[in-house]
Amino acid sequence: MSFVPGQESFEHEGHGRAGRGQTADAPRHGDADGRLSPRAGQRPAVRSLPRRLRHLLVQVHLWLGLALCVVMALWFVSGFVMMYAGYTTQIDEDLRLERMPLLAAEHGWISVEQAARAAGLGHEEVREVRLHRHLDDPVWDLRGPGGRWITVSARSGFRVAPVSPAEAVTLAYRYHPGGDIPVAEKGDRSPKTRTLDVADVWTLSGTHAPAFPVYRVDLGDDAGTSVYISRQSGDVVNVHDRAARILAFAGAVIHYLYLPQLRRNPGSTGLWKWVVVALSALGVVVCASGIWIGILYLRSPAAIKAMPHLPWSPYRGWMKWHHYTGLVFGLVSFTWVLSGMLSVNPGYTPNSGPTESPAVRLAGGPLLSSPALDPAKAIAALVTLAPSFELRELELRRMGDRSYWLAKGDARGTRLIIPPAVARQVEGGALLLSAVGDGERSGGAEPLVLERFSDSDMETALRQAVDARLLEKRWVREQETYYSSRTDPRPLPVLLGRFADARETWVYLDPATGSVASVSDRIGRWHRWGYSFLHGFDLPWLLHRRPLRDSLMILSLAGGTALSLIGIWVSILWLGKKPRSWKKRVSPSVNG
Repeated sequence: MSFVPGQESFEHEGHGRAGRGQTADAPRHGDADGRLSPRAGQRPAVRSLPRRLRHLLVQVHLWLGLALCVVMALWFVSGFVMMYAGYTTQIDEDLRLERMPLLAAEHGWISVEQAARAAGLGHEEVREVRLHRHLDDPVWDLRGPGGRWITVSARSGFRVAPVSPAEAVTLAYRYHPGGDIPVAEKGDRSPKTRTLDVADVWTLSGTHAPAFPVYRVDLGDDAGTSVYISRQSGDVVNVHDRAARILAFAGAVIHYLYLPQLRRNPGSTGLWKWVVVALSALGVVVCASGIWIGILYLRSPAAIKAMPHLPWSPYRGWMKWHHYTGLVFGLVSFTWVLSGMLSVNPGYTPNSGPTESPAVRLAGGPLLSSPALDPAKAIAALVTLAPSFELRELELRRMGDRSYWLAKGDARGTRLIIPPAVARQVEGGALLLSAVGDGERSGGAEPLVLERFSDSDMETALRQAVDARLLEKRWVREQETYYSSRTDPRPLPVLLGRFADARETWVYLDPATGSVASVSDRIGRWHRWGYSFLHGFDLPWLLHRRPLRDSLMILSLAGGTALSLIGIWVSILWLGKKPRSWKKRVSPSVNG
């Protein structure tokens, strides 16, 4: 909101007797054509501030607005794109599972404990375990403390060699979004593979970091599809085409300043974070000072009543329209820039603290602290009790003293890593294969195949999640204020527990996976209002009424864009006149 030209006329001292229809401190014409200056005879209501303070306020808004109006215009314009297209983050989980080969049981697989030893990890160091087929070979994927995945063959027990460029091309064709492997033509349209040791502009998200180095495979199809393959694990990191890249650049890259030179150090002291904080903080000052100036220089109610035929603003031309748009959309611009600064959590990380996290307490110890069920037996039980389930991957989970396998199948339009518990169909669902403590419940020694944990199991787990008194527990069956999402659907139903600890922690448990679906503390819930609501009108009743929410967003973005663009044009006009005034001030007298 660059409220810039003609301000010097407000701060100029009155000289001599006031003219007809003017008071001694009425604004004077600062520009020859009068377009950018207040109208004569209109007295703004500025008597509430001392003249020097008004002058300082105007100068702060003037110079910061000159520096930031282009940045703010880009923020608003890119916001239109981000309403419907996000950043190219990770491969869609549905697509990943759909293209993954079916997993069938084989005799002679090594155990997960043997795989951990082959990976050089102690039992207490293993954070995640997955079993799936990699290039048609069953493999164990184990994630250690540093976030890196180590792949071990389930047949031989040796660590799998890094993926070769030729194998990367094979995997890239498998995960082509079109479903069919495109015909690679000769020449420029043949697949091109290059190795990336550091992130490019499309893989700057922090979730990509453990996968590096990666291969970028450009398939050469008409859509311009690029697939990123981790060289170490063979995981597909990202898939996007030319259209997605264009939308991502016009939206998220510009909006978030996702530039490799800034974003490659995304930590709490990273350059990118503090550039965003600094620009946003200056934008807050620009908006706040502009709102204050706009109110100060609005005609007083008494003046409006005395001369109703005159405009409310003392300005003319483009400056008048900047004044009006600032009065209407200045507050929205202020809240958006402020909430944008809060999005990077300056000086605070939500839902973190010195205490043990609910996810760690819920697990009850390291992932491999108790023996895991033989995966071949788990798959055999799945085939027997749910023969139509198309198994793609097994993931080892733990809740309390219970280890179990989470079976993931063909996505078919749902995210099966955290599927809804109400999905009673076996096909495409997520089933829990209990490994410990279920023999008596199943009536024998065979594993029990479940669609979800029982309510009593979840209530017991909930009390273990936080070391504090449980104030309230209830089932959440639809999105609510502190459990909602604008993009990915939240798993439902979930069990909510409110605890009487110092951080006032709320924990949501998903009975379909036995894991923590969400955690929030007191500051995190304030952050939800400061960022999610102010920046995206994130309220459950609005999320279910997209036409209304989209209309409010588009109107607000259009107002902020108009405010910024008019500010840019007014700044250009002011800069075109200012050098002449500077020259006049410093020119020597003709008479010496």
